Amino acid sequence: MHRLSQDTRRKSRLLSPSFPTLRALLFVGTILSLHGIAISETLTLEQCVEVALRKNRDILAVRERMIEKKGALISDRSERLPQISVESSYDREYYDTEDSTWTDYSSHLRASQELFRYGQTPSQTFTLRQEYRKARYDYLKTMEQAISDVRKAFFSVLLTEEEIAARGEMLMEFEEKYNRMKQRYEAGKVRPIDVKEAKLEVLDERLRINDLKRNLRSQKSNLLKVIGMLGAWTPDQLQLVGSIPEGDFKEVSEDSLKAMVQKALENRAEIAELASAVEEQRKQLHGTYWGWFPNLTGTASYRHERTEFNLQITQTGKLWRSALFIDHPLYEKHSDPLLRDGDWRVGLA
Repeated sequence: MHRLSQDTRRKSRLLSPSFPTLRALLFVGTILSLHGIAISETLTLEQCVEVALRKNRDILAVRERMIEKKGALISDRSERLPQISVESSYDREYYDTEDSTWTDYSSHLRASQELFRYGQTPSQTFTLRQEYRKARYDYLKTMEQAISDVRKAFFSVLLTEEEIAARGEMLMEFEEKYNRMKQRYEAGKVRPIDVKEAKLEVLDERLRINDLKRNLRSQKSNLLKVIGMLGAWTPDQLQLVGSIPEGDFKEVSEDSLKAMVQKALENRAEIAELASAVEEQRKQLHGTYWGWFPNLTGTASYRHERTEFNLQITQTGKLWRSALFIDHPLYEKHSDPLLRDGDWRVGLA
C-alpha cells in the first residue's frame, strides 16, 4: 500500500505541469484568442478622403516630384534674396630698403540686395516654371482622381452592404415559405415538387448573398488600396459609416447649372493649367520686344563715414538687374579709401 501511494505521487508530479509551463501555455492561449479579434476601423467618406490624401502612393509620388520642382524654382530665385558675407584679406610686401616691410590687412562686411529686374525671362527660369507648373498640374489631377476613386469605392461598398441586407430579408421570407411548405406537405396539402421549389429558392438566395459577401470583401480591399492602407488594415476590420446620396439631376434649375459651370471654370485643374500656359507664353512674347531696347549699364556710389553704398545696373543678354551693394569695413590697416566722406561718383556706360 505504501509503494502504491509513492508511485501515484510520482505519476502525479510527472503529469502536472510546472509553473513556467503554465505561464507559457497561458501566453500562447492569450495570443491565439486575440488572433481572431479584429480591431474595427470605422470611417466616414470624409475620413477616407483625408487618409487617401496622406497615404495614397500616387499622391505621395507626384507630391514629392512637385516639391522637387518647386525647390529648383526657389533655388533659381535665390539670387534675388539678400546676400551677406564677411571677407578678410592680408597683404605683406618686402622691399630692398630699410624699413621695407609693408603690411595691409582688412576685414569687410558686405551685403547686397537686388532691387528690381526687367527684360526678357531667362530660358532656364522659363523651363523651371514649365516643369513646376506641369508637376503641380499632375498633383492636382492625381488628387482629383484619387478623391473620385475613393467616392466610387466607398459608395460601392455601401450599395453592396444594402443589397446584402435586402437579400437577407428576402432569405428570411424564403425560409419561412419553405417551413410553411414542409408543414403543408406533412398535412398532405401540397406536392413534393412545391417543397423542393421552396428549398431551391432558399439555396439560390444564400448563393447570391455569398457572392455579394465575396464582392464586398473585394470592394473593401479596393477601397483600402485607394486610400493607401491595404497593408495596414484588413477588409474585415473596415466599417463604413454613411449613406448613399439621393437626388435627380433633372431637378437642378438653370441658375444652378450656370453656377456649377462657373465653379468648374474656376476650380478645374485643366483650365488653370491652360491659363498659366497662356500667360507664360504672353510673357515670352512680350520679352522679345526687349531686343529693341538699347544696351545700358550704370553705377552710382556714395560713401558715408566708413560705409560705402554702391548702386549698379547690370545687363545679361536682354535682362537688366538693379542691385544695391553695401561695404562696411570691420577692421582695416593701410587701406586707401576710394571715396571720401560725402563724395559722389556716377558712371554711365
